[in-house]
Amino acid sequence: MKKQTGIWLDYKEANFIELLDGELKQFRKIDSDVDTSKARGGMQNRGKAGGIMAGVSEKTFENRRRNEEKSYFSKIIENVRDADEVVIFGPGEAKDLLVSAIKTDPNHFNSDLKAVLTADSMTENQKVAYVKSFFEAN
Repeated sequence: MKKQTGIWLDYKEANFIELLDGELKQFRKIDSDVDTSKARGGMQNRGKAGGIMAGVSEKTFENRRRNEEKSYFSKIIENVRDADEVVIFGPGEAKDLLVSAIKTDPNHFNSDLKAVLTADSMTENQKVAYVKSFFEAN
């Protein structure tokens, strides 16, 4: 029995489409805790005396975001440990950063990574059909 998994992801969520011998076994979703907003900061008005800086520093914000991404990608990798073959797809750069996380620590990813593909937002049914057709063709 061959377990094939498709991972559609962006920074909001990851969807796992699991096929067992070409048939849908399970569709799962995990939410991301990655803050996708921009760093905020600026001046608070203090009257005639001028202003003071307020808000989060950009460096602190970026460090927090990197840690959130690392945690998110670790959860994704943990969820595909038992897959024989994996395809990663989705919009944006999250999929590429997941591949970088896999390459950084390959001992925790034992699956055969077949491809990393760009794909727009899709419905659940479209994601399932996409994964089925990918693995049928490969």
